[in-house]
Amino acid sequence: MGRRSWFLFHSMAAKYPEYPSEDDIQAMHNLVATLGQLYPCKLCRLHLREQLRDPSLLPVTFSSRTETTTWWCKLHNIVNADLGKPQFDCNPFALDLVYLKDCGECDPRKKAPKSSKTGGKLDGPRTGPWDSYLYSRDELLFSSVKTPGDQLIARDISDLISAMTVFNDLFGVFSKSELRLVEAEITESPELRNKWFDELMIRLGPELEVFRVEEDDDEDDDDWDDWGEESERGDETHRDEL
Repeated sequence: MGRRSWFLFHSMAAKYPEYPSEDDIQAMHNLVATLGQLYPCKLCRLHLREQLRDPSLLPVTFSSRTETTTWWCKLHNIVNADLGKPQFDCNPFALDLVYLKDCGECDPRKKAPKSSKTGGKLDGPRTGPWDSYLYSRDELLFSSVKTPGDQLIARDISDLISAMTVFNDLFGVFSKSELRLVEAEITESPELRNKWFDELMIRLGPELEVFRVEEDDDEDDDDWDDWGEESERGDETHRDEL
């Protein structure tokens, strides 16, 4: 995969959080999956897809920085073994000595006049909290997030749109054009999400009622089976007494 690529992956693992969030864990999984899908060298990509199935790499756990650095080192050694190259020491301390280096706090952007700064941060469309979950699902919605409050609302919107899409695939409660309209309206005006949530529940009402009826029938069957078993036990007890 190339020395520069490996240095990047090991360095990312070394700087991985000690206590990663769910977004951190998912992002690392996504990185590995992306390499298997899009790594530019075709032959390397095919080999990597096989190597990622190696039992020593499974299950994949990125629940801590140590687990993550060790996992990437194991993968590197599997690749090296296939190529007849030397193995690396996967001791976490040894890995940190090589890859846990301070990259500095440099800012490659040109220095702007102090009057154009607010609180040391750039103003304009590029400001706002980072959210890998939102970015991976809807880049335009992500770009509208400027504050933590916006972030919470945007996640609600994204989840609602996803739920509506899933239910639409299952039950066809919206036409495709209507679903696109819903998505545009909710994205542009978060206040409308309650309206469309209510509309979704109204349209799903008949389908959800069917599920409830079937669930009640299953419970009745279970009750009948339980009664039958108790009745049989009672008969056996009566015969024993006789």
